[in-house]
Parts: sequence; C-alpha cells; structure tokens
Amino acid sequence: ELQLLIKNTLIKNNSLFFKPKQNNLPIDYRELFFKNNKTSISVVEKYNKCPKSAFYSSALKLVKVEQDKIEANVIGTFIHEVGEFFIRENKDKLGTFTNKEIEYVANEICNRISNKEEYISIKLEENKFIFDILTLECIRFCSFINLEQNVSKFKPTLTEQYFGGNFKPIELTINNKKYTVTGFIDRVDEYDNYYRIIDYKTGNVTNSKGKDLLYYGTKIQLFVYAGAVKQNLNKKLFGAFYLPIKNSFSRENESNYHLSGFFINNINLVKLCDSNLSSENTKSKILNCALNKNGETVRKSPNILSEEEFESYINYSMEIVRKTIQNIEKGFIDYSPFENFCELCEFNRICKKAYDENIIRNENYEIKSNNYQELKYE
Repeated sequence: ELQLLIKNTLIKNNSLFFKPKQNNLPIDYRELFFKNNKTSISVVEKYNKCPKSAFYSSALKLVKVEQDKIEANVIGTFIHEVGEFFIRENKDKLGTFTNKEIEYVANEICNRISNKEEYISIKLEENKFIFDILTLECIRFCSFINLEQNVSKFKPTLTEQYFGGNFKPIELTINNKKYTVTGFIDRVDEYDNYYRIIDYKTGNVTNSKGKDLLYYGTKIQLFVYAGAVKQNLNKKLFGAFYLPIKNSFSRENESNYHLSGFFINNINLVKLCDSNLSSENTKSKILNCALNKNGETVRKSPNILSEEEFESYINYSMEIVRKTIQNIEKGFIDYSPFENFCELCEFNRICKKAYDENIIRNENYEIKSNNYQELKYE
C-alpha cells in the first residue's frame, strides 16, 4: 500500500522531478520517520515548517531527479564544504594567512572537491562561468574565516561533529519509549572554559524573527546543538551563531559575512570574539552586535541573553522536539505550511495544496523570555 501511495503521488503530480531514494520502505509510518527510534533536528524543523513536506522528504525519502542545472542548495553545500576543509586542514595557521595564500588554498580545495560525484553539474563545460564565480565566493568565505580567527581567541576544536555515537546524542523518553536525537554540528570553538557553536547556513539569516521562529519550532537547531555540546563538554556556553553562506553572488570583490545568532551578555567574552572592538570602534565586523559609546558595555539587542534566558531557550527547544515527535507518533502529516514556506519548499511542484492561503499558518505571537521559562526539559 505504501509503495502504491508513492507511485500515485509521483504520477498524479509530476514524476519527472522526483523519485524514491529507496524502494523497500517499511509499512509503519513511524518507522519511516524514526528508524530505530532515532531522528534528527533537520527532520524536526522541517516538520514544523510543513508536516507534509517532511513526510515527502523524511518518510517517503523522495529526492530530486538529477539535472544539469545547478541548484542553489548544491552551491551552498559546496561553499560549506570548502570552508570545512579550509578550517580542518589549516587549524594552526588560521588567522595568519595573506590574501594571496587564501586565494591559492581556496582554489586548490575548490578544484579538489569539485571532482566529487555530487558536484558533477558544477564541473560541466557549460557551467564553467558559474564555477569561476563560485570559486571567488569560496575565496571570500575563507577570507572571512581567516579574518574572524585573526581577531578571536575562540578557536575551532570540533568540525562536522556528529552527536550520536561517542559524542552523546540527546535522549528523550516519550510515552515510555526512548528516542534518540542526532545531528552534525558544523563547528565548535573553545576558549578557556567557554565554547560557542557555529552553524553554516545557506541563504539569508535574520535575527529580527529569531525568537518567533524558535517559538514555532522552525528554527531550533542552534539551541539543540548548544544543549548537545553542553552535555558532552564540561564548559560554559558563550553563544550559538549562524554563519550565513551566500548562494547568490557577483564578481564584486566584497564580503558581507558575519556571525549572526544569540550570545551571553558579557563584554569580556564579546571582545574575545572581536579584539578590534573599543570605544573608538564600537561596531563589530564579526558579530551582529555593537558596543555603547563608552566601549565598556554591549548595546541592548534581542539576540543578547542572560545565562538564565539562554538556558530556558535550550530547554524550550528540547520541549519542541518532544512535542514534534508526539505529533508524528499520532500520525499528523497534513498540509500545514508555516508562513511563506511553500515558496522555498522543494516539493511545491508536486504538492496539490501549495500556496493555498486557507492552510498557510500566518501566526503572530509576542515573544518574551518568560514564555520559554515556563517549559522545562526533563
């Protein structure tokens, strides 16, 4: 019956664009989402953006049919991987590279990983112009990493860290069943007794709705990662940041990269992330923050939290994971896109209710710190 459902879904909507990633799927829908009672943060976030989209990708395992066209997510993944190699292979030299050295190293990494099967479309002759511009963007990305490391005391200790093996996963007990939540953390930086999380994210990342998106469960990744690292490292959390990756770029020689996220209100730790900050230079080119005129306090901003607030956000994100798993267990996989998700969803071509205003969740909620403190993670 499940195989027939997949076949009918593709035939009715447009089988030219998608195919099942695997043929023999289990009949129990819970096994589709939770193999061996295991799930990931990306599945949870996608479910909260739209349960039906999560069903297509995480349960039915539909993947796009390969085409010669370069998709935006492939570009983002490519830049992400270049940055990962740049850090992992040059840890001892980060922050000391000259522009010429960065250009040479980034070019070499680009040429090396572009031979991988998943990037075959990038190396096609007709896409040479795009590959050249992509390489320039990779150079800019590596240049920012080098700049950021030049002014920061926080240094990368973990890259692409999987929490689910020796690095303990998050475990939740729901209806007397134990669930394991796993994921890959792009980067963990440490200094003295503190750590910070950095997650590379394709596209635009805005702080203006950060707390709202956390509340609705569509952006909980940073806080869940922070919780995962906390239970594995005996250190204190300073902050959790996205490093947005540009997947639309030009030949202009400019860089708008910066760390965007949430962090503890501690002027000393902020300056350890950007040693250029002072009373003469109050706006950071590294973090999404600024100092007051005296240079001794951080200017008030919604993304600056107390330690107690940060802890409550982590607890709240865990509760979101719990409630999401409960909803999936109940079998709710209906069409319910959050705000403009249909525009971004890779399945909008086969979704019969894409852009249906009657089912779109345009929700409004005033987020305050105590909203999160009311929920606790056991």
